[in-house]
Amino acid sequence: MNARAPSLLFVYGTLRQVGNHPMHHLLAQHSHCLGEAWFQGILYRVSWYPCAIPSDYPHDKVIGELYQLHDADFILNQLDDYEECSAHFPVPHEYTRMKQTVFSSTLGAVEAWVYMYNRPINGLERILSGDFFTPHSTS
Repeated sequence: MNARAPSLLFVYGTLRQVGNHPMHHLLAQHSHCLGEAWFQGILYRVSWYPCAIPSDYPHDKVIGELYQLHDADFILNQLDDYEECSAHFPVPHEYTRMKQTVFSSTLGAVEAWVYMYNRPINGLERILSGDFFTPHSTS
């Protein structure tokens, strides 16, 4: 990891504070929440959890939270296992961790890790609000 640039992670589903998932608590112990953020993408419901893919359209926004990771190698390894995209899981993985431009009201545009969906979206319900926890929002 580059010591001069902080390692940032954008989360949009079960890893958000409001999700109150045990893996969020682990993330919170090894990071600092920088607040709400968004990236240019489309959000879908897979089951009890969401997925996101990038979009070319500026009006498509996925809402979430941005975290500065204290020990990026440790926590990203833990989260890769949670998202089943580590070497311990057969390919193709459901998610892949990749850098995306994320927008924060306090930091502006930054590069952050995001878990992106790595399977076909056919038949998945689109969450028009872009926010998994307020899916019926008109935004």
